[in-house]
Amino acid sequence: MQNFIVSFIGDDRPGIVRDIADVVSREGGNWLESRMIQLEDKFAGLVRVSIAEEAGDTLINQLRALQADAFSLIIEATSATEAEPKNLYCLDIVGTDRPGIVHETTAALAQQDVNVVEISSEISPAAMSGTAMFNCTATVAVGADTNIEALDGRLSEIAQTLAIDIQIEPHST
Repeated sequence: MQNFIVSFIGDDRPGIVRDIADVVSREGGNWLESRMIQLEDKFAGLVRVSIAEEAGDTLINQLRALQADAFSLIIEATSATEAEPKNLYCLDIVGTDRPGIVHETTAALAQQDVNVVEISSEISPAAMSGTAMFNCTATVAVGADTNIEALDGRLSEIAQTLAIDIQIEPHST
């Protein structure tokens, strides 16, 4: 079996997911996992599919045929290697929206060799005032030799500077 990551973005409309799923199914592939979202008038997604080695090129060609009319598409083959065990942590960020929150936070993570595994953010109005509030949740992989107290201290400094709340704690699986 061969695995592919298919990423796409296009104008939002009913049927985008169905179109991709039709090709995967018709070619004998298996839809393993996905993440998709509508952002403004666009729809974007990532899908991991598995397919027999001999059908991989056909799957790619059929998906690319959809691209001409519907969306931008990138297809990458993956190696099915066993993932190393990870120390996962949950990172939560909340505060009044302002430029630089993601930049400062991810810079601190990268400096400590902490890998972002998954991240989701949005801006929504505060309940009473209507002020634009930035909310972010991330799952991060922390290396065994990472000093979590030092990382937490650096994140606390950023939180104080940007007047936001940042919490990092072990991920509950």
